[in-house]
Amino acid sequence: MSIKITFYGAAGEVTGSHYVLESAKSRIAIDCGLFQGTASAHDDNYLPFPYDPSQLQALILTHAHLDHVGRLPKLVKDGFRGKIFTHPATADLAALILEDAAKVMIDHLETEEEPLYHPSDVEAVLDLFELVEYQTPVKITADITAKFFDAGHILGSASVRVESAGQSVVFSGDIGNHPVPLLNQPVTPEPADLVIMESTYGGRLHDDPQTRKQKLLEVFKRLVKARGVLMIPAFAIERTQELLYELNEMANQGLLPTIPVYLDSPLATAVTRVYQQYHTLFDAGAKLAYSHDREIFSFPNLSITESSEQSKAILAASDPKIIIAGSGMMEGGRIIHHAANYLAEPHNFLLFVGYQGQGTLGRMLFDGKKQVKIKGQTVKVRAKLMAITAYSSHADQPGLLAWLADFRRPPQQIALVHGEPEAAAALAKSIKLSAKIYRPSRGQSIIVGQV
Repeated sequence: MSIKITFYGAAGEVTGSHYVLESAKSRIAIDCGLFQGTASAHDDNYLPFPYDPSQLQALILTHAHLDHVGRLPKLVKDGFRGKIFTHPATADLAALILEDAAKVMIDHLETEEEPLYHPSDVEAVLDLFELVEYQTPVKITADITAKFFDAGHILGSASVRVESAGQSVVFSGDIGNHPVPLLNQPVTPEPADLVIMESTYGGRLHDDPQTRKQKLLEVFKRLVKARGVLMIPAFAIERTQELLYELNEMANQGLLPTIPVYLDSPLATAVTRVYQQYHTLFDAGAKLAYSHDREIFSFPNLSITESSEQSKAILAASDPKIIIAGSGMMEGGRIIHHAANYLAEPHNFLLFVGYQGQGTLGRMLFDGKKQVKIKGQTVKVRAKLMAITAYSSHADQPGLLAWLADFRRPPQQIALVHGEPEAAAALAKSIKLSAKIYRPSRGQSIIVGQV
């Protein structure tokens, strides 16, 4: 029997990554992420899985972002009992992300409906983790083996090559945007018959990464001159750590203005501790910096606000000031309260440093909405909006093509996932290989070797 892949999420869309691989003797899943941002996301997350989760023998987890890990507790709640194979850093980050998600779900229930899952379901997930290092072959089931390769996206992220009965499939996971601080260049796995590849920025060209620090300094100069507030919605994993690392570098070089900087995200603070724990995974530059200064994520004038009282006190602090807070797409978290307080003033700034999914508050602002609803209140948008796309943790079109070109033998089949239809179409058009290219929709299957 040839390997069969069925796409149950991140197919014709960015979020909800979830694929099922069937071999002659086994059935396993790759990722099980939350749907986010769209009008149907809530209902999609509550839908029963279109198969019996108890029949899955194992799951491979590529990394700890919520759109890849967020429905794992539901999968376990619905009957899955197999091992979850993942990198040690991903296991530690996933524990933080899922615990936070369960708490947020309970805190934000507005009806009598049950939360998608409870903290006890998260604990059940953590008990199933089986840790796998990079470049180490691992037996997943009786007829499936896998190898993890550093994807350079976030700490512990992996592209995974799966093999069964002489056929092979590579799941790219999310491919990193090289060069960036902290992380290594994405590693292209060994050749495979089918490559399932993300396409988030399949039609985009990022800013030159070499210019991003200078662009950030220009934003700071404008902030100081305006004596306003700079809000930076940042993902708790990777984006926040990159920003702190570069701000520390600026401070050491005497370039950072002496104004207050607030890290207003308890989750990002906890994630930063995990990054310090896994400093051996850093790239050469960050390892060198860490050998001289263990506090590479800290600098003078940085305040870490853990409690809600400390967060609320930021409002009374004098301007200018910088606030780094989650969530990265402004769908929740403390950035919402800061946006409500500061968006209406023309001397304030909102800086985007990451992807903004369709339907999110961040995307509405990024697209130029002049007024938005926040917590039921209409807020006029007079603050200056900016973006530095070089801070993305996803490769742009040239980066994706370079990763694909590094395969020693081109794949026969390529499936483009984890991208809006326009992005996947643009990437498909730019791939100059003889491979059969698919842009699967949810529920569609591909059989390896059937070109």
